Amino acid sequence: MVVTAAWDQRDPAEQDRVRDRVLAAWLPTAVGAAPRFAQAADRAGISPEQARDLAALQRFRPVTEFDLRVGDGSGADAVIAPTEDQVKAHAPVSTLRRLAATVGGDGSDDKRDVLLREYRPLQLQRAGIDGRFWVASSRTDLDRMHRAGARTADVLGLTDEDVVVSAVRNAPDLAHLGTVHLAMGASLTAAHPRTTDGFDEVVAGVRSLQPSVLVVEADEAATLGRALADAGALPRGLRRVVVLGPPPDDADRQRMAGAFGGVDGTVGIRAAWAPDESRLLWAECASGSGLHTYPDLELLETVDPLTAEPVEGEGELVLTSLGWHGTALLRFRTGVRVDGLSVEPCSACGRTLPRIVGVVEPASWQLPYSETDGRSVVDLRGIAAVLSHTSGVVDWRVEVLGSDGGDRLRVEVAGEVADDVYDLQDRLAQACGVVPEVELGVPADEVAAGVARVGSIFADLR
Repeated sequence: MVVTAAWDQRDPAEQDRVRDRVLAAWLPTAVGAAPRFAQAADRAGISPEQARDLAALQRFRPVTEFDLRVGDGSGADAVIAPTEDQVKAHAPVSTLRRLAATVGGDGSDDKRDVLLREYRPLQLQRAGIDGRFWVASSRTDLDRMHRAGARTADVLGLTDEDVVVSAVRNAPDLAHLGTVHLAMGASLTAAHPRTTDGFDEVVAGVRSLQPSVLVVEADEAATLGRALADAGALPRGLRRVVVLGPPPDDADRQRMAGAFGGVDGTVGIRAAWAPDESRLLWAECASGSGLHTYPDLELLETVDPLTAEPVEGEGELVLTSLGWHGTALLRFRTGVRVDGLSVEPCSACGRTLPRIVGVVEPASWQLPYSETDGRSVVDLRGIAAVLSHTSGVVDWRVEVLGSDGGDRLRVEVAGEVADDVYDLQDRLAQACGVVPEVELGVPADEVAAGVARVGSIFADLR
């Protein structure tokens, strides 16, 4: 069936058809030519020829950043790197047509040029809790990022008459690159002047360009507002401040607006955000509308953070990067807690896009962790995954403690566990990234009392 509705007005059935078409064209190549997922497919008994629909995708176990950082730690084995034969066998029709068009030219050289355009990583984006994971994008991906940026600008209510100044530091991350693609995709006049920790460059840019839109990281919005006010540089025509971060609550939104309210009181605060591993920013169309997402570019799910089983409503956000040719993310566990996903049309703008509504909490199950040899990360979901599948475990709790020699991770386990404590410790370390202290045979009532005391099985006591 031919798709006739605009990208933001497709009904759920049409969204499903578009998703299925993208999966059928993309999933076989991702499964066949990204080493990490080729191995996962082999373990699941799925061939590239079979990996063509949602049912096949959902046979893959959701993966964490730690899973993708096996090897050199950069996430390189999640990058699609097909051979010519793999492209012929599994690539989308659009790629095959471009390859066919090279016949009669320089032959293999032309084919190589097509493959490089489609799949060669040209841009690397920092991601992950500590910035060591890289998301690679090809030339084809960059074109899609421009189009996605135009969509985000549209949802935010930006027009080609707007002038944008970004107060985001120039860096290879989603905050900066997403802002660049937003402006370029929507053909907005934009400046990205910030190269230092302070706002002097931004103040100078605002003073000279008199922007109608400012973009700033959410936790720096109030500081930017004060810097502009102190310099007498609040722009006269400022109408919108885009804050990069999860949607703020009403009180924070009012404080942010107040920081720029010396103009005429009409400055609107709109949030734009996505996990670092995404290539595009989701956005609010209005205060409290939720973050509008793009189901033809990314597939979103929610899972139980302890079991990774799909759930409705509150849970951990899982991301599949539909159709992207650099890094492939298949059922990637973002570590973000969300209240839920809404598929109802937005009451503010009428768009039928799925929206992330309610509270959004990044890094809910991933904590920074200081060791004697440097800074690391502990992934509490890994502990849950191991203990929930260990025979004999009745109950358990986890504490992160601070000390002069670095942080400590302590795990208390109730029940009769057959595993040797050192074997269990090794499995926990592989799953969470940190070697824990493990105490077995703790009375169940003591574990339950500890959980009740802090209100959670996880306790950050630093």
